[in-house]
Amino acid sequence: MDWSKAKTILILAFLALNLFLAAQLLQARNEQSDNINSAKDTRRELAQLLQDKEITVTTDLPSEPPRVTYLEAKPAPPDNDWESNTDGSYERNLQPAPEAGTSLHRLNRLLRRYVDHFDDFQYDPGESSSDRKVYYQYWGDRPLFDARLQVRMKGDRVESLHLVRFKINDENSSPQQGVTSHTALLSLIENRRIQKGSTITSMELGYHGPSYDAEVRILHPVWRIKTVDKTYYVNALTGGSDTAMNTKKP
Repeated sequence: MDWSKAKTILILAFLALNLFLAAQLLQARNEQSDNINSAKDTRRELAQLLQDKEITVTTDLPSEPPRVTYLEAKPAPPDNDWESNTDGSYERNLQPAPEAGTSLHRLNRLLRRYVDHFDDFQYDPGESSSDRKVYYQYWGDRPLFDARLQVRMKGDRVESLHLVRFKINDENSSPQQGVTSHTALLSLIENRRIQKGSTITSMELGYHGPSYDAEVRILHPVWRIKTVDKTYYVNALTGGSDTAMNTKKP
C-alpha cells in the first residue's frame, strides 16, 4: 500500500470536512442574523401600527418563537353523577350545596372530591368572579382553551359544576418553530380584525380547535388574543386567524 498517497487522501478528506462544517456554521450564523433582523423589523412595524391605530397593549408580549405542534383530543366523560349536554359538556348540580369557604385552597380541596383529574386544571383569575370560578385544563405548561371547569358559587357554597375535559394523544406530535406573539398580533391588525382604539388585555399561547361532533378533535396551537369585548385565536404555526368571539362571562 502506498502510505504516502493514503496519507494525502486522508488529509484532503479532513480539509473537505472542515470546509463543509465551516460553511454550515456560516450559514447557521447568517440565518440566525436574518431571524434576529426580521424579529426586530416585526417589532418596529408592530409598534408603528399600534401607534397609528391607537391600540393599547396592557399585557406582556413574549418575544421568543415557540416550539409548537398539533394535538389529538378525545372527549373524556366523567362518572355517572354528571349529566351530559348536547354540546359535549357535562353538568353536575350539588344538593345540598357544600361549603367551600372563602379561600382558593379550600375550594380546590373540595373540587378534588367531585372532579376526576382535577389536578390537570389550573385556576384562571382573569375569567373568574365572585359567583363563577373558572379553571382551564392544561397540557404541559399550556392551557386547552376548549377544556375548562366552571364552578357556580352562591356565597361560599358550590351550587353546580360545568365540565369539558379531553384525553390527549401526542404520540404523533413533532414540535416545530411557530410564529412569535408580535407576528400574530401584527397579522390581526394588518387584516383589520382588531379595531382602531382597542385595548389588548391578554395574550397567551395554548391550544384551540373547531367544535364539531367527532370522536377525535384536532387542537391547533394558537395565540389567544383578548380585547375588552373580543377574543381572537391566531394559529401559532401558520399565522392564520379564526373568527372573533365575543368576550362575555355568562
